[in-house]
Amino acid sequence: MADPSSEHLIEGEKPGIRPETAAAWVKEARAGHPEAFAELVRTHQRLVLALARQHTRNGNEAEDLAQETFCRAYRDLSRLRNPLRFTAWLCGITINTVREWRRKTRNDRIGRNPLLSLASERQVEIESPPSSSDRAEQVMALVARLPKRLRVVVTLRYVEGLPYVRVAARLGIGEVAARSRLHRAIRLLRKAMQSERLRGSE
Repeated sequence: MADPSSEHLIEGEKPGIRPETAAAWVKEARAGHPEAFAELVRTHQRLVLALARQHTRNGNEAEDLAQETFCRAYRDLSRLRNPLRFTAWLCGITINTVREWRRKTRNDRIGRNPLLSLASERQVEIESPPSSSDRAEQVMALVARLPKRLRVVVTLRYVEGLPYVRVAARLGIGEVAARSRLHRAIRLLRKAMQSERLRGSE
């Protein structure tokens, strides 16, 4: 049966060293020889960088993530049970580092979502305000429940950030109608948030 970790190895980017050689460098690095870990970085940096690029599609971010991967590997080297599996272990660290970056990037994007203005404390009283990411998730879930014609206008205005004139043009309606439709959607969202708050306090 194939090693499940082999799925992380990118064809043409596999390190050109034997597992035994990498294992020997791991043991030397653990013994306090930094030049041994430098060899591990030199022989694996193309693999780690290619793997990070494959999952981020962003060269600059991939370089930062590759550097973070090697920092974590050096810090946790004592936790590697089988030095012969260093390459697969390093790929696993790379994938986890990328996943954490994706999660943080997603949370940052949600935190900047203009829809959060709909859940401000002045509009909806919240006894114990949740985090901004939680509020954004709540608002987006409520938006998804709106009728399609209202959901679309909210998305165009708050998610895509279009001005009213362009929202109206995209929908093929007048600007006044677009504003009216948006205001109706906001009223429904606020009412829904109030209901969610009341249910949560029961």
